Amino acid sequence: MATIHPVMQRSRGDSAASSNRAAWLTASLRTDHAGEYGAVWLYRGILWVSRDPLVIQFAKQHLETETTHLERMAALLDEREVTALLPLWKIAGALAGVLPALFGRKAVFATVDAVETFVDQHYLSQIIELSKHPDADPTGEMIELLYDCRHDELVHREEARKLNKNLPGPAIRAWQRMIEVGSHIAVGLSTRI
Repeated sequence: MATIHPVMQRSRGDSAASSNRAAWLTASLRTDHAGEYGAVWLYRGILWVSRDPLVIQFAKQHLETETTHLERMAALLDEREVTALLPLWKIAGALAGVLPALFGRKAVFATVDAVETFVDQHYLSQIIELSKHPDADPTGEMIELLYDCRHDELVHREEARKLNKNLPGPAIRAWQRMIEVGSHIAVGLSTRI
């Protein structure tokens, strides 16, 4: 697998642009970057342990999309703007992939459903906030990125739901709730650190 570079090198011009960005917007982008970084590791975790051809195909396709999202987010942030918690999100993402993959496709698809449901709401709230402050994104680059990523995440969620035809049982619902709570915590921490 290709090496994942959490932060891409940026030109001095880009650095000046990011220093003029509102602090709330930088914090939002930091959480998005962290989330996409965790998603890359989630799919890698699935691929480490799954032997199910359907799950492997699903994870490879989604890994490609999440890697593109990560690269696009990284291009908007300077190294100093990225959360210091990336090593933690790497581990959390990998575990969120490995653990359900050990239990099979139903658990994998339920996990992706939970993650993408959270991400949908997260990106939607950012789109709404950014729409209220068009001066914060004069080129429209950031809102376009959020729309693009949200669309892809909704496609991932719907694909997971379609492949997981059964309603989740109590254990899966508890796992999905843990994913949701963990995602809220990750956003809160990545906003600040």
